[in-house]
Order: sequence, then structure tokens, then C-alpha cells
Amino acid sequence: MKNNSVQTKAKFKDLMSHKNYLLFFTGQAISQLGDKMTLIAVPLLIYHLTNSPIQLGMAFLIESLPWIFLGPIAGTIIDRFNPIRILVLVDVVRVLLCLTLFMTDSIVMIYAIGLLSQTCSCIFAPARSAIFPDLTGKKLFNKGLTLSLTTGQLIDVLGPSIATLCISIFHGPRFIFVIDAVTFTISAVLTSLIVLQQASIQKQNSSFQSRFKEGYRFINKNKKVKFLLIIGLIRTIATSAIPILLLLQAKYIFGNELGDRYYGFLVSAVAFGIVTGSWIIGIIDRNTLRKNYIIFGIMVQSIIYAIIYYTDNIEILLGLFFLSGVATSGTLTPVSSFYAEYIPREIRGRVFSAINSILQIMGMIVYFTIGFFAEFIQPNKLLLGIGCLMTVSILLMTWIFKGWSLLRNDEENKSKKIVAN
Repeated sequence: MKNNSVQTKAKFKDLMSHKNYLLFFTGQAISQLGDKMTLIAVPLLIYHLTNSPIQLGMAFLIESLPWIFLGPIAGTIIDRFNPIRILVLVDVVRVLLCLTLFMTDSIVMIYAIGLLSQTCSCIFAPARSAIFPDLTGKKLFNKGLTLSLTTGQLIDVLGPSIATLCISIFHGPRFIFVIDAVTFTISAVLTSLIVLQQASIQKQNSSFQSRFKEGYRFINKNKKVKFLLIIGLIRTIATSAIPILLLLQAKYIFGNELGDRYYGFLVSAVAFGIVTGSWIIGIIDRNTLRKNYIIFGIMVQSIIYAIIYYTDNIEILLGLFFLSGVATSGTLTPVSSFYAEYIPREIRGRVFSAINSILQIMGMIVYFTIGFFAEFIQPNKLLLGIGCLMTVSILLMTWIFKGWSLLRNDEENKSKKIVAN
């Protein structure tokens, strides 16, 4: 009982003694700032060059392809090699891609850079997920994850705002790509200083085909992970559609020049909502409420998207998108903590690669669909449709998979074990 008591008293300041976590946390925070600025710059650049929602959707669709074709095997590669070296190499490649993006005016080249950039990301993401628990240890995992996610989401607020300022100062989004290149350079240097125990890096002797299938087999057999993946698929409908629809909605209501500015504000509102929600979850810090955060969070998020259809007031829109961010936070830290607890270390890379690939396939479908329909349907009507679709989907999938009972039973069993000890 004593150990359990100590574990519940773990505090954020305890993370300061973990050098590896601090190096990783700092590098990721800096590189994420550049990423969020680029997230604003790239859609604006593409839309300014083409003035076409289809071309904008095509860019997002192309960026999904690596997750479909390389994503499934990325985890298999990661589980056989040193993930730290992989992370550093990927950052170096992304420095070169950002500098190339700064110098080109070709839409085809922009598409190609997006393809290569996401190829790097689909390798980076499972490697990052695989090593994260080793950076903090089990006792501080939830605190480390919450701090990283909350900081990243705070950067989600600052990034678009700084990007909007840079666009005004430099009369366009292009210089942002140089800033992003600098952030990746810093991230690569800091990550290279991380030293993990050799036991944390395991090599597999089974065949490539067997390792490739193992991630999908694990998802298929683990009911809770499968249901959480379903939640992720529903959430992906929003995360894939919103980058396109936010830009189109801002321009549709406020015009081109003012729309660019409000686009950054709306993105910041979502991110600020996620920060607020994650902070609240971190303060409460009760695992028995995770099912509430996840299921109710995505339901509230979908309802808000439907409500947005009825207003074009910027203050109300900012408030609604802020609330959507708060609701979205319920599917971030809680879901990640479930994954970390129930996916064995030795196959994390493969399982996370499988999860990412499946989610990206859904994202590609959404990008194509939104880009197509946005040519002749107003963005607020598409948001209404997305809200209705998500509401029906979460209710139906929770009922079919008995997700509420699945998550509740798991938490109740864990609580009983703690009391018994």
C-alpha cells in the first residue's frame, strides 16, 4: 500500500531529475514551435498559389501516403535499431526539406517536399512513442506525458500567433520555413545527447514478415486497444477536416486578407482549448475518469462542430473552437496513457506504426472527400455534416464494441488490485 501511495504523490518537479526526459522535452518543444508555424504557412502558400480547395486537399492527401505504405513497416525497422539515432537522422533530413521549401515556387515541388516530410514523420512518430516511457520510468510516465502534451499544446497556441506575425513582417509565409529548419537543427543536437540503457533497445530475431504482422495481430486481439483505435478513427475525421475547413471558413466569412489573420486566431483558439483541457486533466489526475474524458470529449467536440454552422461571429467562433479544443484534450493524454500501459515495450514500435497507418488511411479519405465537396459546398455546412457524422459514429461504435463497459471494467479491476495490496 505504501508504494501505491508514493506513486500517487509523483509531481511534475520530479521530472527535473531525469536528464534524458529534459533533453527530449526541450528539443521537441522547440521543434514543435517550428512545426506549428509551418502548419499555418504551408496551407496559405498552397492556397495563394492555386486558389483551389481541391489542390489544398490534394496536398494533405499526398502527405498521408507515406503513412499508408511506409508506416506499417516503420515500427518493424525501429524495433531493430537504436531509436535515438533514427530520431536524429530524421531531424537532419527535415532541416534540408525545410530549406528546400523556402526556395521553391513550384506546387509540384511543394507536394514532393510534403511527401518526403511525412515520410520522415511516419518514422519519427513511432520511434518517439516507443522511447518515451523509458525517458521517465513508469512512476512518472503520466506526469511526463501530460507535461509534454500540455507544453506542445501551449506551443500550438503560440505557433499560429507567431506565424501570423511573421507573415505580416515578411509579407508572406516563406520565411517561416527557415525558422522551422533552425528548430529541427536544435532538436537533432539535443536528442543526440540522450543515452538510454542498452536493455531498452532490443533486437528481434524473428522474420520481417512475422514482425510486420505482429502489430496488427496485437490490435486485433486486444479489445481495449481496438476500441481506442475506433475512437482515434472518429477523432481523425475532425483532425483531418479542420485544417482545410478552418482556412476556407475564415476566407468565406472574412475575405482573403482578413481571413488569413483570423485563420491563425481560430487555430490558436483550438490549441488553447486543448491546453486548458489537458491542464484540467493533469490537475484531476484520476485514471478512473479516463473513460469519461474519452467518450464524452469526442461527443462534445462533434456537437460543437454542428453548432458552428449557425454563426459567423468571430467572437462566438473563437469561443466554440476553444471549447472544441477542450473536448479534444479528452482523447489525447487519456488515450496515450492507455496505450502505454497495455502495449508491451518490445512491440511498441510495430503497434504504434500499425495504429498510425490506419489513422492516416482514414485521414487520406477525409482529405479527399473534404477537398472535393468544398468546391461546391460552403465550409460551415461541411462542419455541420462532420459534427453529425461524429455524433452518430461515437454513439454507434460505443454501443457495438461495448466500449463504456470495456474501459470501466478495466479501471475497476485496477482499483480492486490497489485496494487488495
